[in-house]
Amino acid sequence: MVNSTCWIILMSALRSGIGLLASTTLSAGQEISSAGTMTPDPAQGSVDNSGKFVPASLQGEILNPPKTLEEWKNSASQLIEKTGEHTFRVGIVQCDRATRTLTIPAQVNAREGLIEYALVTRQGKIHEALLATDAAPMHVQMAALLLGMAPQPGSQNPTAVMIEVEWATNGPMRKLALADLMTLANGSPENASDHTMARGSWNFTGSQIDARGFAAAREGSLVALIEDPAALIVNPRPGRHDDSLHLPNAAVLPGIGTPVSVRIHLQFPDAFGKKTPAKP
Repeated sequence: MVNSTCWIILMSALRSGIGLLASTTLSAGQEISSAGTMTPDPAQGSVDNSGKFVPASLQGEILNPPKTLEEWKNSASQLIEKTGEHTFRVGIVQCDRATRTLTIPAQVNAREGLIEYALVTRQGKIHEALLATDAAPMHVQMAALLLGMAPQPGSQNPTAVMIEVEWATNGPMRKLALADLMTLANGSPENASDHTMARGSWNFTGSQIDARGFAAAREGSLVALIEDPAALIVNPRPGRHDDSLHLPNAAVLPGIGTPVSVRIHLQFPDAFGKKTPAKP
């Protein structure tokens, strides 16, 4: 889990005020393989013999977050912009306090082939991810902390969140649960009869801060399908132990490069002890 002292400092800084939106640097596009999946751009990194993506360069200011309260205040004042009575923006991450929802702009990255991540940055494991985004993991974490979505400092318990993906069509907007965008390979430990990924919540764990900085930023991992302590959000389903299980659901996915909105919101227990999405 994230070092609690770091996040206590962060929360104090974020609550000190809001300022101008910081500029966001967009990275170059990736090549699309004949299989319809994305391959790493050589300028951004390569895949080693074990299949792990190795970045060509690291974003120092994100991997090495500010250490003092004053540095956090300066950083936060450049990142957060109020956009309405109940809304604000951290980088390109849109946030709504009323519905406790954050929205990340992304694009469809794969329509076939094995995947291990539902959402990564363009500096992340792009060759094995369903969706890709230009949003910085640190900005997503800041937004989640402000919305009460990320685990509180010192907590070892993840926060249950729901994730939906929405995109434009020729008619009405299409919105599906993130799980609907993936199918499962043969031999799945879950829903073996129809090979569809089980719907339900995801675990917001908040990644880690270690000697090398913020792990989610270093790895570019936002939503993992497999076990990955570096990712901000992980899959709690039985299939998380299998890295040869998950496939894009081409039957419902739009084309490669289609812009989508990834919406993440909290769950709350209802009177019957079941968890339901937060309401406005």
